[in-house]
Amino acid sequence: MNKLTDKQSRFVSEYLVDFDSTNSAKRAGYSERSARTIGCDNLNKPYIKIEIKKRIEALCDASFLSRDLIVLALLRESHDRAEGSSASARVSALDKLAKIFGLYMTEPLVTISLEKTIADISRENTQNRVSLLPKDNVNFEEIENDNC
Repeated sequence: MNKLTDKQSRFVSEYLVDFDSTNSAKRAGYSERSARTIGCDNLNKPYIKIEIKKRIEALCDASFLSRDLIVLALLRESHDRAEGSSASARVSALDKLAKIFGLYMTEPLVTISLEKTIADISRENTQNRVSLLPKDNVNFEEIENDNC
């Protein structure tokens, strides 16, 4: 396995700051002109990818707050009925959990009345000359031109 050079090691450290390969390469000491190319090349080198992954895992292990810990604390709060607990705290915890798990719709729900839907379909059918009766859907010009 390849050993990282000093610049590559600095690149990895800088990359973990903002996950921007070009700026990380510049801050690591690569030239301004080649920073974009070198940053991209560095991210494609397997031994640099492995080092980035190892450092991220080390940061996650070292951090006290993880996603699991936050979710667990919110779950506890949402079910807490002890003295000093409030309904608003439970609702707030449930609201945050719903956001974490993506239970809220990102786009507003559009409601259309039945009458408007029927009117739109009728208008579209009229424009396309679609009818429920088979005789109205026959294209006589096509039949007349199709002399077999």
